[in-house]
Amino acid sequence: MPLNPVSGTLGPVRARHLLRRLTFGPNQQQIDAFAGLSVNAALSRLFDNLAAPPPPVLPEGDAPAVPPNYAWTNKAPMEGERDFVFMGAFMNWWLGAMYHDNTALEKLVFFLHTIITNKDQVGGGTRDMYWQNVLFRTYLANDLSGTNPRFNRYPQFIKKVIADSSMLSFLDGKINVKGRPNENFAREMFELFTISKGEQRGPGDYTTFTEDDIKSAAKVLTGWAEIDWGKPEAFTPDPDTGLPTGKPRQFEGTATAHDNTVKTFSSVFGGATVTPAANPPTPASMADEVGQLVDMIYAQQAAARYVCRRIHRFFVHWHITDAVENEVITPMAQTFIGSGFRLRPVLEELFGSEYFYEAATGINDDKPGCIIKSPLELTMGTMRYFNVAVAPVNTQELHNQMGNIRGIMTEMGLPLLDPYDVAGYEAYHQAPGYNRNWITTNTLAKRYEFINKLFNEMNGWGFSVDLLAWANSPQSGITNALATAPVTVGSKTYALDLIKHVADRMLPYSSLGNEITQERYNYFAEYHLGGLEFANWVFNWNNRNGGSMDIKADATARLKNLYNTVMQSPEYQLF
Repeated sequence: MPLNPVSGTLGPVRARHLLRRLTFGPNQQQIDAFAGLSVNAALSRLFDNLAAPPPPVLPEGDAPAVPPNYAWTNKAPMEGERDFVFMGAFMNWWLGAMYHDNTALEKLVFFLHTIITNKDQVGGGTRDMYWQNVLFRTYLANDLSGTNPRFNRYPQFIKKVIADSSMLSFLDGKINVKGRPNENFAREMFELFTISKGEQRGPGDYTTFTEDDIKSAAKVLTGWAEIDWGKPEAFTPDPDTGLPTGKPRQFEGTATAHDNTVKTFSSVFGGATVTPAANPPTPASMADEVGQLVDMIYAQQAAARYVCRRIHRFFVHWHITDAVENEVITPMAQTFIGSGFRLRPVLEELFGSEYFYEAATGINDDKPGCIIKSPLELTMGTMRYFNVAVAPVNTQELHNQMGNIRGIMTEMGLPLLDPYDVAGYEAYHQAPGYNRNWITTNTLAKRYEFINKLFNEMNGWGFSVDLLAWANSPQSGITNALATAPVTVGSKTYALDLIKHVADRMLPYSSLGNEITQERYNYFAEYHLGGLEFANWVFNWNNRNGGSMDIKADATARLKNLYNTVMQSPEYQLF
C-alpha cells in the first residue's frame, strides 16, 4: 500500500485509468499515446503547457454577441433575467472548456469547486462567478507550473477565496461587519474549505476547531464587500493574482466596518492571536489579518490531511481506512507541507504510485472501476471517447450543444454550479454513501437514456455518434477479423472477439484480469446479434459500406445493440 513509484511504461490499462481519473475522459488515440510513456512523462503532459480557454462571449438574448462585448470589463449592471441568460452561457462555456481540454486543468478546477462550493443564484451573478472560475484556474496553473510565487500555494489560494467577490455574496461575508459579526463564512471556512471537523469534544467544539474559534475568525473577516461593478475601484486588480477581487468597506467610506481588535483563538491553535497591523484599519492591514488567520490554520497538520483526504476521495476511492490514513494520507500530507503547500508534488506522488493503479486497500471493489462516474464524467467521457464533434468555444453551436448537456446532467443529479447545499455535491463528501449518491431509480434511467439517445442522430442535441462511421474508423480498433471470427457457445455462434474488444475498451474491469466472466461476454454477444444468425451478421458486416441501405441499416442496428448493451451495463457506470 505505501506510495511506491511506478516503473517502466504505463501500458494501455494504466494509461486508460490515469486519463479517466485525471481528465474528463480520453479517446483511444490519447490512451495509445500515453501507453508508451513513463508515469513521469505522462504527468508532465497533463500538468505542463496548460492553456486557458478564451474568455466567454455572452449572448444577446439567445445568440452569442461579438467580442469584446462581454461583462468582464463592462461597468453596466447585469441583473434579473438578463443575468440568468448570461449565467447559462457562462456554464455552457465552462463545459466547452472541459470538453476541449486534454490536460488535467479543467478536471482540477472542478475538483476545487467540489470543496469550495458556489451556487449560481447566490454567488453574486455571472460576472463574479466567472472571475471565481478564473481564480481557480489561475491558481492551479501557477501551482502546477511553479510560477508566480505570490500565488502558487494552497494557503495563498484560500486567502484569495476569502476576499473573492462571489464567495462574499454566497456565504454572507458582505454583511459581516463590526458589531454584527456573521459567522456563516467563518464556519464554512473551517468545516469545508480548510481543516474539517475532527472528533467532537462538546457542543460545537471539535479537535480541529471550536465555536469560539469561529467567533474569533468571524471578527477577523469583518469589513469586506463584494465588488460593485459600477464603481471604478472594481477594476483595480489584486496585486498577487491580477484578478478582480472583493474590497474592504473602507473604500465605501465605512472605516468602522472591520473589527480591529486582537482576536484570540483556542488551545487547538495554541492560543494564537491575530493582531491588527494598523489602527485605524487599512486594506493592507485587513489582508494581513486574513493572512495570519490562514497561516494559523495551515500550521495544523489536520489542514494538510483534510486536503489530501479530499484528493483521495475524488480521484481514488471514498473509503479511507486506518491503513490508508497511515500509509497514504499521512505521506501525502507530509509531501504537501514539505513542498510549501503546493498541490503538484502531492498529485505526482499519488498518480505516480503503484497504489493508485492497484489501490490494494483490502476492499473488494477498491481497484480501477471502484468509483461511480458523476454525470459530468459520464457525459463528457463518453462523448470524448467517441470523438463527438463539439463546436469551438464562443460559438452559437457550442452554446446549444452544452446547454443540452447541462440539462442532461441536471436530470442525472448534477446541476452545474447549483449543488443542494453549501457543502457541495453529496457524492464528494456525504458519508456513508459518497459516490453512491449519484444513483437513484430515476437518475440511473436517465443515464441509460443518454447512452441510447447518443446513438440517435435525431436526438435534437446537436451532436450524436454514427456507430457505423465509428466502426470504420481506426479509433474503434474494429477490424474484419474481429467482427467475423466465429466462436461457438453452446448451439450458437457469435463474433465473440468483437464483443471482448468492445468490452475491454469500454469497461473498467475487463483489461485487469478475469473480472469479466465468459458468461458476461456471452450475454453481450447475445444482445449484439439479437436473434440474427451469425452468417447473416458476417454478410451484412462485410457489405456494410457497399451493400444496400437495408444491409447498412442492419449492420448499424447490430452495432447499436452491442454498444448499448455494454454501455448500459452497471460496469460502464464505473471508472
